[in-house]
Amino acid sequence: FINNWTYQFNQNYKDSIPFACVWPEDNNLVEYIKKVFDEYDFYGVKIQPLVQNFYLNDDRLYEMYDVIVDRGKWMTVHIGTAPYRNQYVGYKNFMNFFEKYPEMNIIVAHMGAFEYDKFLKLLDKHENLYLDTTMIYIPDNIFPERRTKRPKPDVLLSYQDRILFGSDFPNIPYDYENSTKGLLKMELPRSFYENIFFNNAKRIFKIQ
Repeated sequence: FINNWTYQFNQNYKDSIPFACVWPEDNNLVEYIKKVFDEYDFYGVKIQPLVQNFYLNDDRLYEMYDVIVDRGKWMTVHIGTAPYRNQYVGYKNFMNFFEKYPEMNIIVAHMGAFEYDKFLKLLDKHENLYLDTTMIYIPDNIFPERRTKRPKPDVLLSYQDRILFGSDFPNIPYDYENSTKGLLKMELPRSFYENIFFNNAKRIFKIQ
């Protein structure tokens, strides 16, 4: 159902960048993901182990992963330990998967929070790995109990070609403008904002 909704949304809003949702239990998963890519023209898949309760390294997903790699598609994954952790998330679980599929194009949501440093260091070794900023630079007063030592401006600048803006919109408990406030408040060079808001996504998704 959710993928059909996403497809219809994309038909109405052609500038959107659709990703599919999948589960290990899905029937005929490989055939279905091929349909999503070939007929729906989705850019990739999003997986949320924190709420879907499975490991990235679940062998039921291997054939689907092979399709993603073969097609040059992308996978966005919420694998960090924020806003809380369970047995399925965390850097170690990510690496158990990534060591098997180091060639997969991956976007780590929320910059891998709360394990920022570990995921940032991976960017130095893997050109096919990106991070997104979802919920990381929102104003401190929104979640005062969850303040963390977020990557500083100099770190963002050094990885500005490997970071994408993310928002989780519309499923967010605050106004959309708060998704950009913290980033804009840093008053970094215009080129930085052009990269994370536009250029990086246009490049990796091959958008004209």
